[in-house]
Amino acid sequence: MKALRSIALYVLLAACGSGEMSDSPLLTSMPTVGEMIEQFGTTPAELEDIRFIADEEGWSLEEALYRIGWQEAFSLFVDELRKTYPEDFSAGGISRDEGPRNVFLTFRGPIPEDVGSDPRLDHLDVEFRETTGFSEAELSAQVIDVHHTMLDLGFTEVGTGPETETGEVRVDVARRPVDRGKTDAEVIATFPANLRADNVAIVLHPEGTVLGGDD
Repeated sequence: MKALRSIALYVLLAACGSGEMSDSPLLTSMPTVGEMIEQFGTTPAELEDIRFIADEEGWSLEEALYRIGWQEAFSLFVDELRKTYPEDFSAGGISRDEGPRNVFLTFRGPIPEDVGSDPRLDHLDVEFRETTGFSEAELSAQVIDVHHTMLDLGFTEVGTGPETETGEVRVDVARRPVDRGKTDAEVIATFPANLRADNVAIVLHPEGTVLGGDD
């Protein structure tokens, strides 16, 4: 499973625009392979995954470690924040910005002092975001509540998910036979209050549309 997660994180970073590094001055200032393995706590299995990706992309092992070797450690760090600050942690991930090490950490209020000064972030370009007004735990609970409410209303094709950067709950749902002839506004007006919260965005699709979602 570690291999799959490592590769998935690499794909996300590549999609976010890691850019070419062949002419970058960073190449001359990178830590050595051994230093990066020690810094990131890279396991032999993870190193094998990174070697595979390096071969696929035509990177040196040094460049591959610099680009993606830190992602597993960052993922574990985010998991730690999630457990340590369940009422305050909102989100953490790879930024959609240029640069091979851009990440973000979001909290519902001020950034905890020990997080902002944590040495495990020293090698990353971190954007701290605060005062979002919601925690990841609250948003996750709301997603489950909204999803099951839609099912209780008789909708059979429902896809529900969070927008962790904005705190929005997005719901894609296929219309029911009972909704025929009604406008979207007329259908949504009959929904209970939890589905009409300010941060809930419901998109009604034509009857018969097949959507994903967990029951």
